[in-house]
Amino acid sequence: MGGTLPHGTLSSDGQEQVSDSVFIPPITNFIRLKYRSVAFPGWTVQTKSLGNWKSNSGTANPITFRTLDVGLYASNVYITVTFQTTDTNGGTCYWQAYHN
Repeated sequence: MGGTLPHGTLSSDGQEQVSDSVFIPPITNFIRLKYRSVAFPGWTVQTKSLGNWKSNSGTANPITFRTLDVGLYASNVYITVTFQTTDTNGGTCYWQAYHN
């Protein structure tokens, strides 16, 4: 992942929620998150902008990266992106800001 829009990596050692805060430019409408696990855990991702949360959840797998998109209430503001897995070994999630 990468590009000119904000992006990052969220990693946990267990089932705790981890987050990034970043400024999102005006053209951004959603965050795409990618996750793969050695098991089949559930995972939840959220975005917070202007004090409002949006979330999405799914199941990961060891074969391919799964993606979840989470919308934003606003851009041209600082947002928070969160990731949490049910895997007791934790995990790493990659996120990227997008526009359509």
